[in-house]
Amino acid sequence: EYFPCPLDDDTLFMLKDASASIKKEFGSDLTAIQLEEILTVATDTTEAEDDPEYIVKLRDVAEAVKDASHETTSPSPRRILSLSPR
Repeated sequence: EYFPCPLDDDTLFMLKDASASIKKEFGSDLTAIQLEEILTVATDTTEAEDDPEYIVKLRDVAEAVKDASHETTSPSPRRILSLSPR
């Protein structure tokens, strides 16, 4: 698994859907530089009304993975309190 945490079925579906949308737009002609640009736009820029569908889908799944990762890596308040000196 290449993700920082387990992903639920909905997130995996979103990931496959975003991938299919990118493939539909670029086919097998997608270069590494184009992919880097797509990832940068999807993760580092402000949303625009005219964003292509593949950018919107990739942005949504990136957010879902980030949320899932945060749930896995962030300690619960109870865990923090249990580690606190008394």
